[in-house]
Amino acid sequence: MIKLAKYTQNEIDTVKRMYAELREDQGNRCLDEIAEVVGRTVGSVRSKLVQEREYVKNVKPASQPKDEGPTKAELIDRFVATVGKFENRDGLKAATKATLFELIELVTPEVVTEVDETALAA
Repeated sequence: MIKLAKYTQNEIDTVKRMYAELREDQGNRCLDEIAEVVGRTVGSVRSKLVQEREYVKNVKPASQPKDEGPTKAELIDRFVATVGKFENRDGLKAATKATLFELIELVTPEVVTEVDETALAA
């Protein structure tokens, strides 16, 4: 690829103006269009905007909150402790947490959940 000369002031003004106008609607996808207009690569346009302190990074969506309940390993341990002898422990690793909770409830019917206790008190 041929290395182009430095940006002219006119090119810088065009890049900044187009970025300000297009970013509202398109986010940083507008860099393709800007690069095409000024005859530069997307990376070059992005670098120029960073250098000019105009570039705004896309915001990543917030990650989902971590489950605070027992881990799958703890649930498997609880199930095995409840059942007693259980030889296929590795087979339980593929089960979901919900399934492990159901299995534990099936083998321990005397366990009363908090919801059941409040219903009994009423």
